[in-house]
Amino acid sequence: MIDLLRNPISEWLYWLVQRLYYGLFKNKARLKYMSRARRSQFEGSNILYPRTTLQSVFLGAYSYVAADSHIQFASIGRYCSIGPACRIGLGRHPSRGFISTHPAFFSVLQQAGTSFVSENAYEEFKEVRIGNDVWIGAGVIIADGISIGDGAIIAAGAVVVTNVLPYHVVAGVPARSIRVRYSDEEVALLVRFAWWNRSEEWLRENVAMFADAEKFFSFLRHTLPPFGGVEGDEG
Repeated sequence: MIDLLRNPISEWLYWLVQRLYYGLFKNKARLKYMSRARRSQFEGSNILYPRTTLQSVFLGAYSYVAADSHIQFASIGRYCSIGPACRIGLGRHPSRGFISTHPAFFSVLQQAGTSFVSENAYEEFKEVRIGNDVWIGAGVIIADGISIGDGAIIAAGAVVVTNVLPYHVVAGVPARSIRVRYSDEEVALLVRFAWWNRSEEWLRENVAMFADAEKFFSFLRHTLPPFGGVEGDEG
């Protein structure tokens, strides 16, 4: 019955209602043409570009998702840049311990129109956790249950099936680390300082440092206490 109600007009009306709800009433996000969000939360200043869909997603402040991407069951941090045609959190099929990978044998959702089980026998969906200031290139696929650290970069076309450490650059199928953006000490400083939690006013006042890594790290070394110290200590 629901499928019968789906047509270009009803789909457009549904998008329009969501655009008005999130953009005007909630003042949280801009939903470009035919993008949509179901059971999702926006922290604010977010944009979904055309034909992108979110389902059961938390999208941190200032993060955006480019066109034609599909994301479900994910928690995404602040200031993330997600490219077009990405697929994040697509669901899982069992590859070990089960004779068949077909959902009729482990899921009650009846993806193929029938099911032989009365309760779920396998965890089909696991939340994807994406940190802050993560750049995900075009056409990336991220498997369920993956964690991606702050500041990571995922190269276009990568298939991510293992966790990604903070500030690592990964590429390939399957994705592997090809370099680390900064030294261990610098990564630790960035994670401790967590600039993404600073106010917009602070960011505007200090925006010049974001184009000068050497200056930014010098600032952090003079601002943060030594490891084991108390935040706010001098030196």
